[in-house]
Amino acid sequence: LFSLLFLGLVVLPFVQGFAPPGHAFVRTARGHCQSRQFSIFASIDEYSDSEVEEMRDLILSLSKEPTDHDRRSRVKQVFHEALARPNGMPKRFTDLFDKILIEVGDEVQNEAKKKFFENQSSSPETEQESVPEEPVNGEIVAEDETPTERVKTPEELQLWALVDMMVQTKTIVKRENGELGSKGTFQ
Repeated sequence: LFSLLFLGLVVLPFVQGFAPPGHAFVRTARGHCQSRQFSIFASIDEYSDSEVEEMRDLILSLSKEPTDHDRRSRVKQVFHEALARPNGMPKRFTDLFDKILIEVGDEVQNEAKKKFFENQSSSPETEQESVPEEPVNGEIVAEDETPTERVKTPEELQLWALVDMMVQTKTIVKRENGELGSKGTFQ
């Protein structure tokens, strides 16, 4: 099941073609994939190298938390502190967080795909089609196979952590803006 999900979410968009730099594939209302340009990629130069590096380190650290609960608690704490800053600093923090999160997510996704394809090409076909046994009382009986649960790679776990962080941080910011709740404190 995870293999199908992994292929659907990670591999299939790349079978359709690579998005050019500054673009990403989005699904339209009719279900078609379309390349759209995002301004989020254009303004990374607004930040100092140390700000970018610190944010990258923060995001990588958060994405490698051992449990979802620990990661979500840390993200909530980090955003609570960042959104309490004065003079436009919350917006600056959230914009940089979004930019770097997307970059790190792309890097982790590309690394996961690379390893996935290397493993696929280096290992022989391990899944054999099950051949039905001889009919018993007119019924075909398939061989008993005990499905084994596949262990997720560290890249897969980190990729899912990054997706979870993106959803969580968008929710935190929308709630703080008053779009999901009643706070609406920063602009």
